[in-house]
Amino acid sequence: MLRIFTILAAATMCLHASSASAWTHKRTPTGATVRWSRAVVSVTLSPEVRDLTDQAEIDAIDAAAEWQGMSEVPLLIVEEAPASEPAVDGVTGIYLPEEWTHEPGRLAVTVSSYVTETGELLDADILLNRAFFPGAGGRYDLGRLLAHEFGHVLGLGESEVPAAAMFATIPPGGRLRHLDIDDIEGVTTLYAGIRLDRVAETATCSASGSGGGLPEMLGMLLAFAVLRRRR
Repeated sequence: MLRIFTILAAATMCLHASSASAWTHKRTPTGATVRWSRAVVSVTLSPEVRDLTDQAEIDAIDAAAEWQGMSEVPLLIVEEAPASEPAVDGVTGIYLPEEWTHEPGRLAVTVSSYVTETGELLDADILLNRAFFPGAGGRYDLGRLLAHEFGHVLGLGESEVPAAAMFATIPPGGRLRHLDIDDIEGVTTLYAGIRLDRVAETATCSASGSGGGLPEMLGMLLAFAVLRRRR
């Protein structure tokens, strides 16, 4: 039986004890650390997001590149994709849904699914709030936003360090294209000592017509990784 949990990401994070760092990691209800087991994670960019601005695809690629350069961290590869909808299908994507079902003040959420017992990530989708993109008129920087959301895709939670990409709020006009040391420590600690599967293909988790296609032992958590407006 598929167990579904829906909670705020902040409720699933474990705060690092050091006073010099404030990064957090997502954890499952059983206490397992949430992270990928494969070395390459393909991120599809939906046509609606590509059409936001002429720079949208470049912004996404640049934001993903900020999390690279660390051999132990999965490689994020941004690719174009045909029209599609967010789904637990093993495909990580960036979408601009027609209907926004989350709190109105949220710029974006990242919805992740993983195996409850092990924390292995299976899927993560970034949803952008149409009320701010493109209607925000450039007030919120897409690259800055995606740098934050890609951290959630990798398994990071929020940070209490204002200079960090994983800081929970972004002011209008705020731009950040480089990670803080807190971001780097958080993600390298998350994947330290993990043997990543060096297979470049994105694993799929497709549903069948009869039984849903997911193992009965799979527990899924829809973790909303939130980036709020600074009020």
